[in-house]
Amino acid sequence: MKPLLPKAIMAATVGTFEFAAKDKLRADFAADVKVVILDAKGHAALKVKSDRPFLLAKVVPGAHVVKATLAGRTLHKKVAVTSVQPAKLVFL
Repeated sequence: MKPLLPKAIMAATVGTFEFAAKDKLRADFAADVKVVILDAKGHAALKVKSDRPFLLAKVVPGAHVVKATLAGRTLHKKVAVTSVQPAKLVFL
């Protein structure tokens, strides 16, 4: 029987992403964050707007760059996703 999903999707690992905005005194959770996850070739694997301060997404194992944009400011973070450990990034 042939699988319904490509092997890459079946091997995907859950990534957790947390967003907060920080000033001199404190940090507050942030929502309405535009998130783009790029694969190793620079192709967008996911484009989404997170309406909450947390985002769960299935991410194919490999090297990725995650861009999070809020109020015109974009933060970039690199992450190596493996099939045995979930990815976790905090954008502050």
